[in-house]
Amino acid sequence: MAETARQLRVFGGFPNFFGVQRFGSVRPITHVVGRHIVRGEFREAVEAYAANPIEGEDPESYEVRAALRDTGDVHAALRTYPKSYGFEKALLNHLAAHPGDSVGALRQLPFNLLLMFVHGYQSYLYNRMLAERLRRGLPIHEPVAGISSCPPTASGSRIAIDASTSRATTWTA
Repeated sequence: MAETARQLRVFGGFPNFFGVQRFGSVRPITHVVGRHIVRGEFREAVEAYAANPIEGEDPESYEVRAALRDTGDVHAALRTYPKSYGFEKALLNHLAAHPGDSVGALRQLPFNLLLMFVHGYQSYLYNRMLAERLRRGLPIHEPVAGISSCPPTASGSRIAIDASTSRATTWTA
């Protein structure tokens, strides 16, 4: 244990990626929906959540999502989506009553679920930035020349902005 702690100090820590649970283990779409929300692509956010079949998910789920993706028929989807798909059905019920109102459809979801989508996208971006630092051989525990860095936050996290790409990364020293 002491040797591991010493090596971590020498290396300046270790990369700590967000795991698959942040994105969804069966249907890893949380970050995709979040990306669309952040970009103001609300129709795409609804489609990514309700009409985006993923290989490996339950066959019934795959079929109903594929049918909605292929036909766009929310009324048929309401008849075929299982009762357990409460959030998807809330979106579809709104769209059936208010065609094209994707923002209103998303407002049918609990706020914490919408927030989870955005946090999933933030986590995805963080993982991409951390992977890029590692790929470039940049240290993960200290600022690098050419990358703007902010002072540590109250929790000790540091934020860096790559001036050439305007991308941000955070880490804890």
